[in-house]
Amino acid sequence: MKDEKILKLRAIVATYYLEDKLDYLKDSIKKEIVSEIYNSKNITKNTPIIQLFSNVMPILSNDQLNILILEFLRRYENSNKKTEMDRKRIAVLLNNYLVTCYEKGIDGDVVDKTISCLMNMQDVHLLIYKEVGKFYFELIKGNKTNALKIKQELKNWNYTNLTEKLKI
Repeated sequence: MKDEKILKLRAIVATYYLEDKLDYLKDSIKKEIVSEIYNSKNITKNTPIIQLFSNVMPILSNDQLNILILEFLRRYENSNKKTEMDRKRIAVLLNNYLVTCYEKGIDGDVVDKTISCLMNMQDVHLLIYKEVGKFYFELIKGNKTNALKIKQELKNWNYTNLTEKLKI
């Protein structure tokens, strides 16, 4: 993996994750990951960086997570050409951010900006990503009843496997 730095970092994090030892990941690896993400050119189209960022969110500090997602949102909003695949990758990343925020108890302006960006994506193929994003946004905001309604709507749309993964 000498020439595959991003893949190597993802593999390291995946190994620690599967062994339930994310807390033991070395700070030097975390710093290297943050540096790779932050210094990436064209982050909104760089699939390996998007995947790395999505995979490592749980190991980042709240400040690192928010700084990186803000930078990501800024670059995304300023990018001109957004293909359907780009928007799908971004939607997945934003959902992962919202899940991580829910799990870590993070709320605030960055969460609001994230859901706003997700909801402003103009593509019918992203409807499910938007619904999942709204589900976690409602949980972050403490609106469990609204989250349950969204989950039930998804179940009514025959997304039963998905709804089984949406934990409250």
